[in-house]
Amino acid sequence: MRLIAISLLTCAACNADPFRVAFTGTVFDSPDDDAAGLPGVDLVVRDIQSDTISSTQTDDSGAFEAEVLAQTAFFVALSHDDHLPTAFTGLAGGVDVEAVAGDLWLRSQDEIAALREEFAATCDSADAEGAIIEGEARLYIPGNDPETLPLVTTATMLAWDTDGTSYTACYLANEGGDDGGGDTGDTGEAGDTGNVDTPQVTGSTGRFAIFGLPEGETTLDLEYSASGVVFDDVKLLWLPANGVAPLYPAYLPFPS
Repeated sequence: MRLIAISLLTCAACNADPFRVAFTGTVFDSPDDDAAGLPGVDLVVRDIQSDTISSTQTDDSGAFEAEVLAQTAFFVALSHDDHLPTAFTGLAGGVDVEAVAGDLWLRSQDEIAALREEFAATCDSADAEGAIIEGEARLYIPGNDPETLPLVTTATMLAWDTDGTSYTACYLANEGGDDGGGDTGDTGEAGDTGNVDTPQVTGSTGRFAIFGLPEGETTLDLEYSASGVVFDDVKLLWLPANGVAPLYPAYLPFPS
């Protein structure tokens, strides 16, 4: 099973009365292809109300076995002394869940420092304390390798915490140095930072980041335009304190 951010618009099974199934896999020390299994990772599974379902620690090879609630969404929070707390979202069916190799990993402190530096040129909040949502917007086409899916260049993102506070996303300049708000199409107001000198949409990189978020359950609104039509989606995330929720990719619905 592949772990992705769950769309609240398509999560019909999330209201079902769940039972428990096994959840197994391996946690890696980075998202790179040559990453190694990471021992000693504390893993906590939470339900969509953020209640703890199970917890465990990875073995010497980075493997683990835990439990999730069947037929509903769940959050996986990972922590390790040498890495940043990292969280993913998944959706369980009615049978045991095995995470796809490479889907569970932790960000290093150096990687997050590099991420902040990368966005600092276009984002005033890049040095803000708190949790981070970061990722790459791509169109969801079933059956395709996530890395080959089309980038979404006109996407905007807006996060909401449980208190109703909103957090706007930051974007990178288009490859080649152009402003990400150039000829990338119409945009909604969600990602508008109010500064015309900063990119207003994901642009040619498809990348985005939201800094300075509180710990806990967070709703992420995503929208983009194609041929003058606006498409949107809503995803539910759980953010570890001063950690990161990576979305590679952050899926958006294919125009229909």
